[in-house]
Amino acid sequence: MAVSQFLEYFAGNICAVIRLGFWSDARKFNPFQELLYSQQESMDYSAHPILDPFNIDSDVNVIHLHWIEGLKYFYGKSPLQVELFIWLGIYRLFKQIGPKRLSVVTVHNFSIHDDDGLKSQHRRFMRRIIKKFDLVHFLSSDSQINVNKLLGSELDPAKTFVGIHPNYVSAYPRTNAVNDLRETLLIPENGIVIGYVGILRPYKNLTRLLESYVSLRESNPNVYLLIAGGDGDKDLSNKISKFQKSDSRIKYRPGHIPDEMIPSYIETLDLAVFPFSDSGEILNSGSVILALSYCVQSVIPDFKSLTDISKLSIVKTFQAGNATSLTNCIQNEIDFLQEKKQNSANSIPSDLEFWLAQSDPKTVSQAFFQQVTAALQLKSG
Repeated sequence: MAVSQFLEYFAGNICAVIRLGFWSDARKFNPFQELLYSQQESMDYSAHPILDPFNIDSDVNVIHLHWIEGLKYFYGKSPLQVELFIWLGIYRLFKQIGPKRLSVVTVHNFSIHDDDGLKSQHRRFMRRIIKKFDLVHFLSSDSQINVNKLLGSELDPAKTFVGIHPNYVSAYPRTNAVNDLRETLLIPENGIVIGYVGILRPYKNLTRLLESYVSLRESNPNVYLLIAGGDGDKDLSNKISKFQKSDSRIKYRPGHIPDEMIPSYIETLDLAVFPFSDSGEILNSGSVILALSYCVQSVIPDFKSLTDISKLSIVKTFQAGNATSLTNCIQNEIDFLQEKKQNSANSIPSDLEFWLAQSDPKTVSQAFFQQVTAALQLKSG
């Protein structure tokens, strides 16, 4: 590839330089792909169905290994089946790449969260395959450290780069329907809403949030619990149904949330709570980023992989795995929010404003493409 073409990239004409092929097309259940790459409006890119990356006419092939988890939903639950499909797809993809194409992997998380049978398979797969990529993209410095530990050896620093997870403000524009939603949910104006909005999965440990709310509700009569999102946690559903019958302050809305309603659900929360388990596997969290995108006060576990965002002034941490620590942290935030509501203080902290600018998808994607372009130039000589 000629040097002049790379100069065109730095002049802003990236569409003339790189054609991207994505494997796989996971936009329906994970907005990260669409969020990051659609910022280059005129870029010629295509997203390929799972296990169909074979007609890619691209200089750069971007593979997001977190999305390979989707294989278990598309091709059955057998660990052997899943591993065979993964290896077949990756083998055929790498066979096509050749010397003038670049393979890039974004390491969102290291392995499948909930399925213990597939977890060991997926870990083994990651260990074998990750060093074969030309470029490995991490979303925090601590993620890179964690992955090196899981691999048992350090990745070549020349083939890695650390970016930042983009925020979701442009993906889900505000519609000013928050008050209407609170009214629909029968939440009074002075009510304080704690809870979670996102995919409901067992590793999110949301039963612990329910238990914390139950222990706090008597001493906090104006506190409401909202849990909403795609339903994939039967244990949570059963427990919430039991408590919901006797407590109208529990607002449980399982199921798909239309894109246009996501900001309203997020902004209905005064306090977003993330009582996650599975600390060794979580390298970052899209649901936490989603809450922060709309300036919602948040409580997160003290995972090292979340250190970067835990420094924000609207984020408080609890000791992961400690139920008492979680409950105490929630109570402290409720006390803070009670005072905040009385003072009607709603200004955005300066550090959050800086983070929102830094994590703007346009900014994030430009940094990503700079790294990709430099790596492609190095590979093509």
